[in-house]
Amino acid sequence: MTILKATALEIRKLKRLKMNAVGLLCAVLSVVISCFQMLAVSDAERLFSVLEDAAIWNNVTLLMPFTIALMGGYYINREFVEDTQKNIFIIPIEWNMIIKAKIVLIFLFGALSGISEWILCLAAGVVCGCKGINLKIIVCSFVLMIVVQICIVTAVLPIILIASHKKGTYVWGALISMILGVQVVFISNGKLVNFYPLTAGLVLLQFQQIPEEILNRKFAFISFIMLCFASYLMYWILYKKRAECY
Repeated sequence: MTILKATALEIRKLKRLKMNAVGLLCAVLSVVISCFQMLAVSDAERLFSVLEDAAIWNNVTLLMPFTIALMGGYYINREFVEDTQKNIFIIPIEWNMIIKAKIVLIFLFGALSGISEWILCLAAGVVCGCKGINLKIIVCSFVLMIVVQICIVTAVLPIILIASHKKGTYVWGALISMILGVQVVFISNGKLVNFYPLTAGLVLLQFQQIPEEILNRKFAFISFIMLCFASYLMYWILYKKRAECY
């Protein structure tokens, strides 16, 4: 079975998961919190770019590291708790192929979360009467929201793979990811921001809420490559050589 077929099967199984509502809820919360933050500053001009930046910042520091790690770990953990090994014997498919499909699924979840948040953010901007909404801003916002979510997925993927290789331990990965997200607040004004997993993507995107003088795309790119390598290493060590999920 190819990775595309395996991923297609995983997507079909998603329709039955009530857990997916958690992702949508977090996207809604992020936009709602961002709206309150913008409205709380009474003397500030209501700009869509301000709302968008606040939503992205809240994603990185508050909600999405935890949510993506929780959802990603849950996707993998289902193979342990639902006795899928019996089905694998009937319909032959390698265990590591299942994990590859799960990884693709996690990235798809991140992208869909970005699209959902873009729609919600745009709707909130119109309702709140934000200025600066034009076609260029809308398109750039769409791309930015998706890319930021993909960066978050890349940052927490090694944690997901480590925490999910045993039955029932994926929640610890979600908690660790949440703590890493909160730490962004404390390191965002220093040079460590270029290396930190959850901020490396923001540096590559030249995110406005990080002081421009400390941004170094070269270091951030190296950090991003190391994250990808760490994910591959965790997959190779914990999953590739395993023939079964027990």
